[in-house]
Amino acid sequence: MAGKIKEHIRHCWSFFFRHTRKNSHVFFFAKSMLRSLRPAWWLQKQLCRKLSAYYNLPVEEQRYIQQRVDYYCKFQESILLPDDAPSLESFTYRKRESYVHDYVNSTYFYDAYEYIRFFSPELRWAYNPGDVNYMFPVPEITKSRPLLPTDENRNNIIINLDKVRHFTWVDDPFTWEEKQCRIIFRGDTGGKPRRIQFIAQWKDHPLCNLVSTSDSNYQQKQMPLYEHLKYRYIMALEGNDVASNLKWVMSSNSIAVMPRPTCETWYMEGKLIPNYHYIEIADDYHDLIEKIEYYEAHPNEAIAIIRHAHEWVAQFRNKGREDLISLMVLDKYFRLTGQKETVVKPHNEPRAQRHIFINEVVKLGKDAQVNAQSKARKDVLHTFKDLGYEEHDIINYKYSLGEGKRYHHYPFFSDFLADRQVKKFVKEVQFGDIIVIQDFYRKYLQKLAKECLEREAKVVFVVHDVQTIRFNKTSKEMRKLNNASQLIVHTQAMADKLKALGVTTPMRILWLFDYYSDDPMQAEAKVQQQKNEVVFAGNLSKSAFLKELLKEKEASDIHYRLYGMHDGSLDFSNNSNIEYAGVFKPEETGCISGGWGLVWDGDSIDSCTGDLGEYLRYNTSHKTSLYLSAGIPVIVWEQSSLAGWVKEQNIGITVKSLHDISSAISGLSNADYAHIINNVRAVAVRLRRGDFMKQAYGV
Repeated sequence: MAGKIKEHIRHCWSFFFRHTRKNSHVFFFAKSMLRSLRPAWWLQKQLCRKLSAYYNLPVEEQRYIQQRVDYYCKFQESILLPDDAPSLESFTYRKRESYVHDYVNSTYFYDAYEYIRFFSPELRWAYNPGDVNYMFPVPEITKSRPLLPTDENRNNIIINLDKVRHFTWVDDPFTWEEKQCRIIFRGDTGGKPRRIQFIAQWKDHPLCNLVSTSDSNYQQKQMPLYEHLKYRYIMALEGNDVASNLKWVMSSNSIAVMPRPTCETWYMEGKLIPNYHYIEIADDYHDLIEKIEYYEAHPNEAIAIIRHAHEWVAQFRNKGREDLISLMVLDKYFRLTGQKETVVKPHNEPRAQRHIFINEVVKLGKDAQVNAQSKARKDVLHTFKDLGYEEHDIINYKYSLGEGKRYHHYPFFSDFLADRQVKKFVKEVQFGDIIVIQDFYRKYLQKLAKECLEREAKVVFVVHDVQTIRFNKTSKEMRKLNNASQLIVHTQAMADKLKALGVTTPMRILWLFDYYSDDPMQAEAKVQQQKNEVVFAGNLSKSAFLKELLKEKEASDIHYRLYGMHDGSLDFSNNSNIEYAGVFKPEETGCISGGWGLVWDGDSIDSCTGDLGEYLRYNTSHKTSLYLSAGIPVIVWEQSSLAGWVKEQNIGITVKSLHDISSAISGLSNADYAHIINNVRAVAVRLRRGDFMKQAYGV
């Protein structure tokens, strides 16, 4: 019972907040009717400005838009209109006439009217709405056309009609791994023999869930779109022209399965690549199960198809660009029919590509300024500013100092203000811009990333921590990480783990977070004198293994020096080998002194255990950069993700247990230790000038 309630809540949440539903016709008609109230004379004055916006775009964006305009309207020479082609004046909600069919007050009417209202009512056109799967003898504007190997279908000039039904996008709440390995189909079979054949051929197969919506019993078997998303494979079978579900299927984490399309619409089905954007099956459907079994055996290829499908869908989700292309198609049509002059190109040059670093500013209290939680982020910002990136602040007023210097938390207020800042910023983003974002998990930064991608900008996430890996729990982080063009992650081990968890975004490896400091490095001679002194810096209360280390009573030649905040639960008085040295600011690397820096976590001194200890298998601990930037070699767990790299660079030692530190250090000759220190200083120079981030970013 509890499971059913939980699933019902998830369904409702997805329906209202993740758009796992079809577009609302009621909302469409209400919006369209309100839009039609705007005066035509005012809209016609806006046409030149809207078309001229094309020339202000980057060259690559202009080329892309022009290719699409020429794809929809393949004519490059004059177009001869039919003698009985009516004027646009006769195509309004007041005058119920159209060229072929009476589609006035339908979705077709309002979709066409959305754009023709910008043009002079005296212009004439040939317009043929509805499901068109045949070629016109004369040039006409329509929704669809048959796919042919040459330009024989060019008389069918396409604009985006009936988009409330066809252009539905979903935000899939299910990952590929969560879905059932089955094939689903729901569709009308009335007058559609190929759909009838398909259902008859495969309806009894255990992998198939196929139902005709024309069936008299279908009303008792209604299946919402949300339920479709529980299946890995969704059939997209053509009806009268194209498969109307193809768009939302390709925006989901399921895969569209279909024969090669025979018709196309604004979605450019003719450009889809089989087994790249969708799974292609034979026209007679005989290889359906064979294809599904193949992709079940090769899940990486299946996930790649989903990624490619999402990339294809993304190009249609920029409303401003889609509107411009629609107007340009109609403008080209009216120009080639000899009714309209060409818009003159303005003299201003396209805006140059921008490089922007999104910096989230969070106000912190005084006692929060002594920990290193913001040091890594500040240093990343420092590096990108050195690379010439513009800093754009998104201010989060989540924490502020109010009366009496107490913390006040205003989550709704802070998120509302941050969201408004994001909306304002996104309006300025254009094709080709590069946007770098930290703290990718925040809702408003995810929104920023998605909208930048829709505007064809490149979005890079700098990944600081992955809670799914850190605490070994299920979360939505993988879906969020896929809302980027590129990720910069800690180590190769983290990249491999993220890929296994379903992240398909290309990744680059950082290895170490850069660590800027104006303090001089610890002198080589001083480090050599402290060969048996081990430094540990961090949140001491969180480092559970220290309690076990403090209980060690055996005589040891290793002396530990601890830096950082603690809650008073650690007693340093009973162990002469351990010294508490206080707190320092993150950038004050000169405050620490020792011969080695310990990178360890978890609740045991025998191995790095627990969630935090295991996390060292994947991440690069920021304290590693602290030690190295100070000129101090490191000691790392032999199973950590950095162990191999530390050995390769010869900048420290690896141990299985803290008990092994003494023997590992004593086994080093003074010459070997001096060589390690020299290597550390070379790495420190790179850390202090941002080389690791620059290298990972590809500079």
